[in-house]
Amino acid sequence: MIKSNREAPLNENVIGHVLLKMSYAIFSVLLCLFLVCAHGSPFHTETIFTKIDEVANSISANRMAQSALKDMKVGKSGYYYLMDHEGTVLCHPNPSIEGINFSGIPMVKSILEKKSGCYIHFFDGREKIVIFRSAEPQGILCFTIHAEEVEGAGNHCQRFE
Repeated sequence: MIKSNREAPLNENVIGHVLLKMSYAIFSVLLCLFLVCAHGSPFHTETIFTKIDEVANSISANRMAQSALKDMKVGKSGYYYLMDHEGTVLCHPNPSIEGINFSGIPMVKSILEKKSGCYIHFFDGREKIVIFRSAEPQGILCFTIHAEEVEGAGNHCQRFE
């Protein structure tokens, strides 16, 4: 079979694009694993804010697949998830809640309105932190972690009652 010269650059571009996305996803997972293994004390709020901004920018620019979020853990309890603009979960470590709309919950409604911020709230008897950022056009990237794993959250996050 004879291939034209026009096919080769397209295939190289596609392969290069896929390799770039894969390498960024692998880097992000390794960075998260490093944070989990090397970080014995509580995380500083600024560190988490910086990381969620990086992840939100990567999702927005399509440099990271949404499905990569499911494997990104921070600390003992921290995880990422993505909601669309109507409050439906698009990607979550617990796949059983994907596709469910949570817009009727007051905190989710506020997240959808604000698009960026940080809340401290009680859930299942524990104080948790939810940090959220716009990840246009996909939706809103959220990060949840137990409050005891974060230092300085009270200075940066609003208490949601």
